[in-house]
Order: sequence, then structure tokens, then C-alpha cells
Amino acid sequence: LVIGRVVLWRVRAAAESLPLQKRLERLARQSGIRRRVKLVTCRRRVMPMTWGIWSPRILLPLEAEDWEPHRVDTVLLHELAHIRRRDYLAQLMAQLACAVHWFNPLLWLAAKRMRIERERACDDIVLNRVPLLGRIHGNVYYCQGYSGHGVNATHILGEVTADAIAGTME
Repeated sequence: LVIGRVVLWRVRAAAESLPLQKRLERLARQSGIRRRVKLVTCRRRVMPMTWGIWSPRILLPLEAEDWEPHRVDTVLLHELAHIRRRDYLAQLMAQLACAVHWFNPLLWLAAKRMRIERERACDDIVLNRVPLLGRIHGNVYYCQGYSGHGVNATHILGEVTADAIAGTME
């Protein structure tokens, strides 16, 4: 627990604000989040994550500035779902329970299952908010699929959908 908090503090200290803060604020309002959520980035390769109960933060890798707008939106919506559901608090409570009852393997299994279900619940929220297919520009379409963590474009399904939209599917 302590090591994890120190790592988060160091990442937060090394992070810098992204110009995508306005986009985050718009998505947070649309998601019904009234608290201010700060968006930070890190030069190291990091996975998008959320932390903080009273002052929530979303961490993205530095290359997020170069992502397609719909990818940024899906990642931000996923992380905002964690904030709205107060998943950080639930995770903290699970970690404390595991620390106190370290000898109980059923508690460790329950905490692991809780993490998996928490990610799926946030994925479901995103999938219900973001269109499943759309046009990026011209004849370039995208189709989103479930990846197990977050939402990614799937190449094969995208090709099939583009063929179906264009009317060239055999």
C-alpha cells in the first residue's frame, strides 16, 4: 500500500498538464461529474489510470496528445467512469482488507475478481456512450470492439463494416 502511494506521488510530481484538459472537462460534465478532474501526463510509458478521492486525476501517456480524437474520448470516458463509480475508494478498501487478512486466499480471489468486474463495468459504460461505428473522414470508417480493458478499434471488423457500408461486401 505504502509503496503504491509513493509511486503515485512520484508520477504526479513528474506529470504535466495536457492541452486536452478542456476536452476532459466537457466529457466530465456530460458524465455528470461535478468535481474538477485534473488531467496529467507522464513521459514514461504508462497505462491510463485514475486516482484520488477528493481531487481525482487521470494519468495518460505523453503520446496521448497525438491520438485520434475518438480514441482520446473513449479512454477519458473509461477513466471518468472509474471516477463516477468511486472505484479508487473501493480499490483502497480491498487493498486494506487484503493487508489485514493477508492469510485468506478467498479474499485475494475476491479482490482480483472485483478488479476485473470494475474494468468491465467501466467498459460497458463507454460502450453505451460511444457510437460503435462511425466515419473518421472520407471513406475511412472505424468500428469499436470490446478488448477486455478499454475500447480498441478492431481491424477485421472495421474492414467488414466498411465493406458493408460501401456496399461492396460479398
